[in-house]
Amino acid sequence: MGLLLSVTAGLALWIVVWALGPVLNLTSFDGFMMALAVMLLGATGRALTKYLPSRRQ
Repeated sequence: MGLLLSVTAGLALWIVVWALGPVLNLTSFDGFMMALAVMLLGATGRALTKYLPSRRQ
């Protein structure tokens, strides 16, 4: 569920940055890189949760 939320938040961030790009002096590529960072953080968190001590058997 967390991975889905991070992907959704990343894509929403990309759309917002793309729409407000001229105002904020950003390009759509900058928004894509920010969205990619959010998605990678979510995927990394998802991958690392199985190694937490509370998840081990």
